[in-house]
Amino acid sequence: MHDLGLTETCKPPRDDLHCFGVIGARRAVQEMADSSWDAQRLEAMEEAVVLHLNIDVPVSDGVEAHLLHEGTILDVVGARYDELSKGYLAKVLERFPRASLNEGILSCVHYEAATRPESRIAYLVNHGFEKMVQGSAFEE
Repeated sequence: MHDLGLTETCKPPRDDLHCFGVIGARRAVQEMADSSWDAQRLEAMEEAVVLHLNIDVPVSDGVEAHLLHEGTILDVVGARYDELSKGYLAKVLERFPRASLNEGILSCVHYEAATRPESRIAYLVNHGFEKMVQGSAFEE
């Protein structure tokens, strides 16, 4: 749910200056509002989604936020890829193929950076995000 703000159904109008992470967090809370989750769990999810684009998300920002960030940077730029066994990675990728993930992510973030030049993703794009994605250890 952390990238809902990048989907066509949730993409905000061009004049909305909020980062897609904020838009996605709000939408995720709306989607889960009718669930059995209590307010504290919804808030933790919202905070995790908002923070996942930060350069660093320590455990002190919330376990959920830290784990979402760590999972995202593994998936997107291959951070800590070498810490996972090749057998485990093969099983995960067989079950969940990447399906041109890098190309899709770059297309979305370039749109977001151009639309919201003051956003966190624009900062990342302007500071080498594309090279990091292209340099990922994952084969596409």
